[in-house]
Amino acid sequence: MSGATTETTSASSMSMQPAPAPMTQPSVGTFVRLRWTITFATLKRSAWQLVAFVVTLIVAASCIVGALIGGIALGAQSDPLVGVVLRIAMPIAGAFAILLAVIIQLMIVGENSTMTPDNFAIYGITDRRLTTGLVVAGVAGPTGITFLLCLLAFTPAYAHFGAASVLTAVVAAFAVIVTAMLCSKALLSLFGVLVRSQAGKNIFYIVLMVIVILLAEAPSMTMASLDTAGAAIDVRHLVRASTVIGWTPLGAPFMLPFDAADGAWGVFAAHLLIVVATCAVCWWLTMWCLRYARTHNAAVSGGKAEKGLGMFTRMPDSPSGAVTARLLCMLRRDPRQSVMFIMPLLIVFIFAFMGRQIGDWYVWTGMVVSCMMFAIAEANGLGYDGRGFAMEVICGVRAIDDRRGRARAYVLVATVSIVVLFIISMVCSGFWRTPVGWLQGLTIGVCGWSWTLATIGVAEAMNPVFMYPTPSLEKPFSTPQGRGAAQMFIPLLQMLLFVAVMIPTIAVIAGIGFGGVFDQWYPVLIPIALANGVGVLWLGTWLGAKLLERRKLKVLDTLDGFAALQQ
Repeated sequence: MSGATTETTSASSMSMQPAPAPMTQPSVGTFVRLRWTITFATLKRSAWQLVAFVVTLIVAASCIVGALIGGIALGAQSDPLVGVVLRIAMPIAGAFAILLAVIIQLMIVGENSTMTPDNFAIYGITDRRLTTGLVVAGVAGPTGITFLLCLLAFTPAYAHFGAASVLTAVVAAFAVIVTAMLCSKALLSLFGVLVRSQAGKNIFYIVLMVIVILLAEAPSMTMASLDTAGAAIDVRHLVRASTVIGWTPLGAPFMLPFDAADGAWGVFAAHLLIVVATCAVCWWLTMWCLRYARTHNAAVSGGKAEKGLGMFTRMPDSPSGAVTARLLCMLRRDPRQSVMFIMPLLIVFIFAFMGRQIGDWYVWTGMVVSCMMFAIAEANGLGYDGRGFAMEVICGVRAIDDRRGRARAYVLVATVSIVVLFIISMVCSGFWRTPVGWLQGLTIGVCGWSWTLATIGVAEAMNPVFMYPTPSLEKPFSTPQGRGAAQMFIPLLQMLLFVAVMIPTIAVIAGIGFGGVFDQWYPVLIPIALANGVGVLWLGTWLGAKLLERRKLKVLDTLDGFAALQQ
């Protein structure tokens, strides 16, 4: 009885206790402070981070000052043509800039590695509060503030239209930044929901890269076509195009100052309604995607099993052959690197299109330029390998076998690709019609292939020393935090070295060119370029092996740090 009484009393006391208070939700300002705390914390990791931050501040300040000077200069003009140009340029250029920025954000930057919804899942933050906080933190970040200040600094340009236009331009600047940020967040979230498998992510990444290149080259291709054909640009067509774009979600914010200048408040209200509706839809879509991701399990990778040993049966039965096979298997499944083998093909097609107006020979320029791109990823090859390189160290693979295996893989892929580019260039240029054309095409093709060999040699010598973090294979749209300066300057150093190693061939080209005997002596470039390319490839492979042998443990420690940044 006493036991029963005790239990009853205990139950009664528990029932009388007050219910636990609901978890306090963080304010929007908390997300903003967290964003800047993370930004300043990264500066303490290394001196490179501080240098990069200072350089970024200088560039941002220059952009803001330039926008202010340009706005004041345009606002002081009384020529009516200035107003016409602004009406045409702002909606077209602004919508194009937002579209390109959103696509680049989706393709290269992705969700910030820390300020992602996944990292806040354990804190019980409501979907509405989390979505709002992350969006505001993005707008209040360094990039958002920089572009906002640039737009605000440019507002004096609307002084040509009156005070109402200037005041509206201030409001439009905030509308532009918020619209761009919300569109970016919505597309990122929608991508995470729709593309669940690894194969889908790979395909989407490659397609997106192609779209970015086409968008980046579209203005130059269009202008080259118009200038060469001697076509006159009808201003009425441009005005009509800017008006149509002004009614799109990306162009509507840029039309608000002009509506205020004209006193067309009904049109102003319609454009403002488009902006508000776009932001509302993007905000709702972001929140829906967040809720969907929380309530649905992620799909499996959807990979396809390989029958037998696959690529390992096609490579030499040696340690270097195993390294080659492993790298080829990885390149086939890694969208971060495989896209580099599609870019040359796209560049050749772009130059072939422009060559229809400039000249049939122009396609060869595209081929030569694209030959430099095959080894861009390999210049940070160990960074892309990540902890997979530890397997080679554990197995005792010699550094020279690793360098030879990696070089063999890239030489095979690049050779096949360059043969395809050579055939396309021969057909597009019409060089296949004459023996002289065949000799010219063969000379250019060999020079391009030799340049590729040289860049591979440089890459094999660089990647044991100069490494920078890369996105993880599972999240190719994310950016690992840290080493921002290295991510900025090392690729530039790679490109400079890629050009520098071909100085012997370039010197011969300049010599016979200035000597006036290029048309007779250009075939001599074939053996010279081959010797240049093969020599740099051998030297880079040997030097890279020496460096890797001494730095194996340091490389492993660095790759462990990179892997931690990808979490």
